[in-house]
Amino acid sequence: MQDLKRLKSVEEFEDHGKIQSEVNILHPAHKQSSEFTYHTFGMELINDHRQGKHVIANIQKGGLAEQAKLRENDELHAINHLDIIHWHHDVVIQQVAAVSVEDEFTLSIKRMSCSGKRKTMPEYLHVAVVVKCIVQGDSFRFEFSVSDDCIDKSFIGDVQTNATPEYYRLQNIMQDSYLKFSGPRLVATELVEDDKESFTFSVTRFTGLDSSDGNTVYIWVLGSSHKQSYVSVLSTQAVGIQNGQKYRLKNRKISKPDSRFFFAHKVDLQRHYLESMVQPNHYLACSGSKVFLKSVASLKRCINDSEVTFVFVPVQKSSSSHSYRTVASSVHICPPSESPGAARELREYQTTV
Repeated sequence: MQDLKRLKSVEEFEDHGKIQSEVNILHPAHKQSSEFTYHTFGMELINDHRQGKHVIANIQKGGLAEQAKLRENDELHAINHLDIIHWHHDVVIQQVAAVSVEDEFTLSIKRMSCSGKRKTMPEYLHVAVVVKCIVQGDSFRFEFSVSDDCIDKSFIGDVQTNATPEYYRLQNIMQDSYLKFSGPRLVATELVEDDKESFTFSVTRFTGLDSSDGNTVYIWVLGSSHKQSYVSVLSTQAVGIQNGQKYRLKNRKISKPDSRFFFAHKVDLQRHYLESMVQPNHYLACSGSKVFLKSVASLKRCINDSEVTFVFVPVQKSSSSHSYRTVASSVHICPPSESPGAARELREYQTTV
């Protein structure tokens, strides 16, 4: 088993537009705590800015990457079926560490086939390497399997963003609970006034046009109020916390899917539904203390679903210290304007009932 290490920062170097970093995963012993001790995955990842590729390199003999039958020059295309092509390099490194909170995660690989080497145009195989951690008492082991995989992507144009983040608490009023940052996880619990920071979210909002249908879309990024940690989709069902840099908009486009992005649907003055950008028709949800991603066939089916219905309660942050106060209840909730798609589906729903 590889040595344990404390991941303080990602070691990087630049060479002709490329960045190279070691890949680490969260140590199984600390999945339920706020400790951040990591286990090396036994490989490095190279990002070429010009081509937007994430290429595997320097696989360690006997390491987890070698056991998973990964190869040098494999291209990493997706993490837990989330397309990472053109993602920022440091976000990809942090995403691998973030998904390792779960007992199982998937790395989607594009690999040149042997038959393609003899042809003018190379042929590629798309495979998914599933990494499963099995904990037995104080010990643990990893198992690996390989299966077919597919990759999708989406694009948003004419994007504008709010200049200053706004602060909210995310309340599920039907369950009388609030979302909270808890170490590497997101949980739902009763509001604790003495721990206001953990319940306060910094919300960055984007408005853009969906290139597939031309409709206006509203996108939210939910971050911690006091450090660079973001609510992130980890798989088709899991939601957790991703550490990394603030998203930087280029050329007024979102040209790559991002696990931190949620489409915000607003159907009245208070109720809001957050749909994952990288997992369409999957919504942020909570049940008891568990926060997860829930598959819902359409927005109108969310209307009476208590698990996916949230209210954003505005709070004001003091500029001089980490202190907050709830804005008076008479103040209207002020997330983005109503989404045309959400309004259309809501009218159709009201017409049929």
